[in-house]
Amino acid sequence: MSPQRSNRPNLLEGTLRCLERLPPERMTARAIAEESAANPASIVYHFGSKDELVTEAVIEGLDRWLTEIESGLEDVASEEGAVRFRRAAEVIEATRERHTGLARTFVGAIAKAQHDRRVREMLADGFRRTRPNIAALLGLGSDREG
Repeated sequence: MSPQRSNRPNLLEGTLRCLERLPPERMTARAIAEESAANPASIVYHFGSKDELVTEAVIEGLDRWLTEIESGLEDVASEEGAVRFRRAAEVIEATRERHTGLARTFVGAIAKAQHDRRVREMLADGFRRTRPNIAALLGLGSDREG
């Protein structure tokens, strides 16, 4: 008997695709499961809830978007802050439409975090991990927690 493969990566990728094309109110567990070719019960098994899956996918999507922005700024690595900020704004604008659903859902996750400890912790962990990269990317120097 072969080992059973995990649906976890498929669920994350399916959720990211749903974020690109569905408004938040239509992003149901069933829609995510269909997009992921997974059983809806696997969402709870791997993530605890649909909200936690969506939050994890939002964090993953934001990490990927940041990588895309970093790539777009490689040619201005030695420039001063104002040039880097202006170029970062251009790269964000060039990629914004493709990531609108992700950004919209991120704002929703921030609002939900006020009432959901697990979502709040996931967002805080993602922020702590990403903050130094953003500071370096924009030429703001080291951003170490004090």
